[in-house]
Amino acid sequence: DAPNESRVYNLVGDVKGKRAILTDDMIDTAGTLCNAAEAVKEHGAAEVFAVATHGVFSGPAIDRINASVLTQVWVTNSIPQEE
Repeated sequence: DAPNESRVYNLVGDVKGKRAILTDDMIDTAGTLCNAAEAVKEHGAAEVFAVATHGVFSGPAIDRINASVLTQVWVTNSIPQEE
C-alpha cells in the first residue's frame, strides 16, 4: 500500500507443528519479515526462524525483530554491524 509496508495475503503449504525457515535477500526495516513470521505462526508453525544475506537493520528493525515471534535470525556479514 505504501513504501516499506507489507501485508500477507496467502500462505502456501502446511506449517502446522513444523519449524519454519523464512529466507530473504535483505532485512531492512524488518516489517515484511515480521509480518511473514506472524502469518506463519498463526497458521500453526511451532517455531519461525529467518535467514538473510544482507542485514541492513534500519529504523525500527531491531525493535521489531525483538518483539516478533521469530525464534532466531541469521544474516551473513556482508554489511558490517557495530553492535
